[in-house]
Amino acid sequence: MHVAGICIILTMTFAEVLGQHIDVDYDKTRDFSRYKTFNVGEGEVTTPRDNLSVDKAKIHRWMKDAIIEKLTGKGLQRADSSADLVVSYVIGSIKRNEQIDLGNQIFTGVVGGSIVKGNSTTGNTWSRDIQEVGIIVDLKDKSSNLLWRVSATTGGEAADNEDMIKQVVNTGFKKFSLKPKKTKKEKGH
Repeated sequence: MHVAGICIILTMTFAEVLGQHIDVDYDKTRDFSRYKTFNVGEGEVTTPRDNLSVDKAKIHRWMKDAIIEKLTGKGLQRADSSADLVVSYVIGSIKRNEQIDLGNQIFTGVVGGSIVKGNSTTGNTWSRDIQEVGIIVDLKDKSSNLLWRVSATTGGEAADNEDMIKQVVNTGFKKFSLKPKKTKKEKGH
């Protein structure tokens, strides 16, 4: 029970660290129905080579595949050149070690619904390695006007990087629509 009590406390303490935070900014007045094609342009992986768990080519492929799948699913056609929209991205990660001083008292169990504490003569420290990932995906028109930006941060101990990338792209472009915007008159009738 001692280990279970510590795990519950640590899980609650680190719930925020393990979560994803995705912000989406876009031009809400823009009518996206006029756009028909897109191209995945430049991408950059900023993680230092010695911190990569997979090679950069694989990360680029995951990013491009996720973007292509999502935008073609939204009705855009992929074009190699002269596309209406150009997508670029930056992805990077940093590894760090998280430590918590548990102090001289630790939880030893639960008796009758009450937490029972045990004394320890030495301090106790809990630590783990965390990989924090940052992703920015920009969608621009031919004139390089920024139309859509997805900014995400995520962290965890052992994340599946490909699935994490897909999740960020899917969430980031969830509201993207090629349907024409309704005017105020159309909404009233």
